[in-house]
Amino acid sequence: MEQSFKSNSSAYAIPGILPKAHIDFSVIIQQVCDIYEISAARLYSKTRKREICEPRQICMFLGRNYLKMTLQQCATTFNKDHATVLHSSRIVTNLYQTNCEFRRNMHSLLTRIGIDQEVFKYLN
Repeated sequence: MEQSFKSNSSAYAIPGILPKAHIDFSVIIQQVCDIYEISAARLYSKTRKREICEPRQICMFLGRNYLKMTLQQCATTFNKDHATVLHSSRIVTNLYQTNCEFRRNMHSLLTRIGIDQEVFKYLN
């Protein structure tokens, strides 16, 4: 299941950054796929290759912590179980805290999606 937020668009929107009201799980997934240059089909695949797992883990982390989706909602989206979502959150938090390049990429991703700095409290 996907959680959706809808409202009127703002005439003062910043180009390239989505208004918060338009951010739902499908937007996050699409933006992550665009940044990592992978197709959504590959993101939903069962592969465990790092170049696919990392973007999937980021999507799960953001779905869980930013959109406040349940573990089951995040897991069902990717045909995984709730333990995978918990593991993904731990991995993303650990990478953010220990890997400077990953941290820069996350800041760029969140800025591009239009996610407020509030999500960083889950990463520290």
